[in-house]
Amino acid sequence: MHKITRISIMIGALFSFTGLATLTMYGNAQAGTIISNMNNKCLDVPNSNFRAGVPLEMWDCHGAVNQNFTQDASGQIKIAGLCVDAWGGQGNNGDRVGLYTCNGGANQRWILANGRLIGMKGRCMDISGRNSSNGAPILLWDCNGGNNQLWHGMNNNVSTVNQINNVHPGILNMMNISPNSLKEAAALTTVAPLTAVAPLTSVSPLR
Repeated sequence: MHKITRISIMIGALFSFTGLATLTMYGNAQAGTIISNMNNKCLDVPNSNFRAGVPLEMWDCHGAVNQNFTQDASGQIKIAGLCVDAWGGQGNNGDRVGLYTCNGGANQRWILANGRLIGMKGRCMDISGRNSSNGAPILLWDCNGGNNQLWHGMNNNVSTVNQINNVHPGILNMMNISPNSLKEAAALTTVAPLTAVAPLTSVSPLR
């Protein structure tokens, strides 16, 4: 009876916020730089300013500690003891992605799926406006197949690891993601980058 009680308590803990915060769902941790497929720049903590409230940005890869991230077994991506967080905790389009104190929240969970980093509500980590410049901001946005939402690195695990079948249902529920929407986001085909439109030529005035 004592063993059964202990098991029941453990199962219940898995569906509590605290239990989900420590639940192993991905297996081995991933570590290294996170590199954009769009321009081969790296996710970067500006000026190595490791504190909560600092927004992440894109920068030329140089291999320093401010570009070296680790995803732990709970899905949190960490650097210098802080977590990569979709600020606001709502999972809305346009939510800025930056550093925050790790708290196990849904907006600090990231699912690696076919080169995408899928966060709360099934939205993707996105380089805003396909901005290829150093300092480009990182947002949460609807997954759309754009190469500004495709990543590689972490010893190639970002582009090759597919975690969608290993995520605990309780965590998907916490992140407000249905299994079908997660699979749809992971299956999006890559779209070609937008091309510049040639300027209009002068036309004769109407007569």
